[in-house]
Amino acid sequence: MDNDEIRRKTRLREAQSLERAVSRILGSGDLLCFEDLASRIHFQPNLSRSILSTWEAENRVFSIIVDHEALYPLYAFSPEGELLQCMNDIILTLSPRKTGLGMALWFGSSNSYLAGKKPLELLLLDPALVSSAARAEVCSFLQG
Repeated sequence: MDNDEIRRKTRLREAQSLERAVSRILGSGDLLCFEDLASRIHFQPNLSRSILSTWEAENRVFSIIVDHEALYPLYAFSPEGELLQCMNDIILTLSPRKTGLGMALWFGSSNSYLAGKKPLELLLLDPALVSSAARAEVCSFLQG
């Protein structure tokens, strides 16, 4: 097998792996359209599309677009329906290197900086640790 064939097979495996990860994230129930998000966080009665857009512009929440519809992370909100303040720091840290989809994959994947836990699992328990993991992610990316 020559080098071009090896590179082609590697790219194919990477694309298949990414496709599986995206399917897992989209099927997790952690990303919701506006209507579903609003009904799930009913403690936030004033939530509107314009508020979510403002929060997104301020890097307080992110979204991904699937089939022309914005999906928002449910884990960005407390059980009481309040937007988690730590999201701003994490999004600002990750956004130079990750798109909304990249952030969704990061939040929903096990993380070696978090002892194999997913960042979304620790947002309420230890937001500072998740912020630290985001910084470590960016630093490791920059270092190669």
